[in-house]
Amino acid sequence: MRVDGLFQLDDDQSHAVLSLARRATTTDGVTPLSEHVLLHVRHSSGGSVDDPLSHFLLYDGTQLAGYAHLEHGSGGEPATAEVVIDPDLRRGGAGRTLVQALLKQAPDLRLWSHGHLAAARAFAARDGFTSVRELWRMKRPLGPEVGAEPLPEPRLPEGFTARTFVEGQDEDAWLRVNARAFAQHPEQGRITRADLDQRFAEDWFDPDGFILVEDPHGRLAAFHWTKVHAHAATPGNGQPSHPPIGEVYVVGVDPDYQGHGLGTAVTLLGLRHLESLGLAEVMLYVDGDNAAAIATYTRLGFQRADVDVMYSRAASGEPAA
Repeated sequence: MRVDGLFQLDDDQSHAVLSLARRATTTDGVTPLSEHVLLHVRHSSGGSVDDPLSHFLLYDGTQLAGYAHLEHGSGGEPATAEVVIDPDLRRGGAGRTLVQALLKQAPDLRLWSHGHLAAARAFAARDGFTSVRELWRMKRPLGPEVGAEPLPEPRLPEGFTARTFVEGQDEDAWLRVNARAFAQHPEQGRITRADLDQRFAEDWFDPDGFILVEDPHGRLAAFHWTKVHAHAATPGNGQPSHPPIGEVYVVGVDPDYQGHGLGTAVTLLGLRHLESLGLAEVMLYVDGDNAAAIATYTRLGFQRADVDVMYSRAASGEPAA
């Protein structure tokens, strides 16, 4: 097997990686690559020899056997990667070959395991990786048709108002508040205008589901960006036949307005929007160590459904025997 490290992907390579990810999703019941990485695959362009390698393609002869995306750390943060291996070529050393290529580029590498699958846990234990971060997925039913608890009434502070996002008007204000709200977040806080435009171009984007809360002077104070997934893979049977599911995509509050109940209020506004679409279920992602957010979502009826895990190399830095 060989590994090709690339600055960018051409159209054929991009299509091959996306096809590989779809096959793995059908087999495992969970997507192996995050939205952030899938966007990079679909919109890969502009790389140069001055850029760090980001895309790693593993070939078994001419067949694409695996793919990894490497996100180089900045400001002292470690590099992170996501990996997918062809389901028909697993348990033959393909994963280890790809990870070793990543380690040559980033010895401080951290690896994401989406869904915390048994194969990923076994790989981590064998090669000296330990869990350093958990990202919970929590779910809640919506609507009386499925027996869901009614949503509380959203209550905004006096003078605060809610409206939906207006493209061509609200981008700069949103980017400023998002950066402030997620200043300590390794992914969300780095979103750029280009990242935002990529998401606006996705089929799922709906400005009616992008809710902004403004203070009495018209300054953006909080937001809730919702999302609707057309379907979700069903573990075990390979059929992507789940009904559509809503997502609490991003909720943010400007630090200047924390402590006023805006987080809960804007979350409820978004949930009511998703419920109005006739969706029977909603999900969200939250860091496992964010006790305050987990407590808030639990009070709103969410329960943990599954977890993504980030692994880091053991202190010895050497693979286990």
